[in-house]
Amino acid sequence: MSRPDFDISVAAQLDSAHAVLDPYRAKRAISRAVTATARTVRTHVSRDVAKFTGLKVGGVRRAMELKNASPDDPVSTVTGTGRPLPLHQAAKRVRQTETGVRGKAYGQSKKFDRAFVAMMTNGHVGIFTRARVVGGGGKKVGRLKIRELYGPSIPSAMVEDHVEETFAAVVADRLPRALSREIDRELYMADRAAQKQGLAAAHARAAARNRRP
Repeated sequence: MSRPDFDISVAAQLDSAHAVLDPYRAKRAISRAVTATARTVRTHVSRDVAKFTGLKVGGVRRAMELKNASPDDPVSTVTGTGRPLPLHQAAKRVRQTETGVRGKAYGQSKKFDRAFVAMMTNGHVGIFTRARVVGGGGKKVGRLKIRELYGPSIPSAMVEDHVEETFAAVVADRLPRALSREIDRELYMADRAAQKQGLAAAHARAAARNRRP
């Protein structure tokens, strides 16, 4: 499965930045706003994925790579990484029954028939099952080795509908505000630069007058 990417860009907000800033400052404001929004997206999506998978928020967040936007490439990307998670690591309230294992996994109560909870020699606890081989006439002719059950990975959890809805809602709410803040910041910096240039020019004129005979 390819890694899911959440791309944050500002195509719709370009005009508002360019209307009040010169091209260089507009690009800087846009790239900072996009990166700030992407960081907020990663925080909120990490919480959603952690709640869905049963993992800790910090671990989920570290598994999401963030590519910052730049003035020349105003797109920031949040990318999920990682392999499928052991089911025991994600499931909650796991209990062994006569017919299998019950627990709450990925937001739902689930039953895993013919599964069992066990600890391996290295101390790893997991939910396991045996894969059976059936021959002609429906008779069992053997069984495969014990295999551990796994759930979805962090990348696959990121494409769940409720996670994508969180992404869209955060971008819609935070991006315009972040861009407005960064535009104000660039306007302030431009005003300060103009004031410094004006003072420097005034000092130069005064110095020139003082040098006249």
